Amino acid sequence: MDAIRLDATRSHKKLTGEFQEEARPCHFLLLYQERLNVYPLQPLLLTLCATIRTDKERAMAQPISSIIIPLIAILPLIVFWLWMAWDLGGNDNLSSREKFYWMLAFLFMNVFAAVFYYVYEYRKRQ
Repeated sequence: MDAIRLDATRSHKKLTGEFQEEARPCHFLLLYQERLNVYPLQPLLLTLCATIRTDKERAMAQPISSIIIPLIAILPLIVFWLWMAWDLGGNDNLSSREKFYWMLAFLFMNVFAAVFYYVYEYRKRQ
C-alpha cells in the first residue's frame, strides 16, 4: 500500500514540477549507478546530464533575436505588399478585369505579385 502511495506522490510531483530531478534526462543513470556499476563514468555522466536540456528549458533559452530578426525581414515585405495593394485599388488606368486578375495574383502570389505590379504598372504611371 505504501508503494502505491509513493508512486502517486511521485506522479503528482512530476505533474506539478516539484520533482525536477527525476524528470531530467540521464538522471536515472545517476540514481541507479550502484546497480549499473557506472562509478568510473560518473564525471562523464554528470557532464552529459548537465548539457542535455529538457524541452521546456530549451524553449525558455531561445534568444529574443530568433523572433526579432524574422520580424525585421518580413515587416518591410508586408508593408510593400500593402502599399502596392492600396495603389492597385486606386489605379484608374486599369480595367476592372485587369484589376481582378491583379487582385488574384496578389492573393495567391503575395509579395511576388506586388513586385511584378511595381515593375509593370506602378513605374509606368510615375
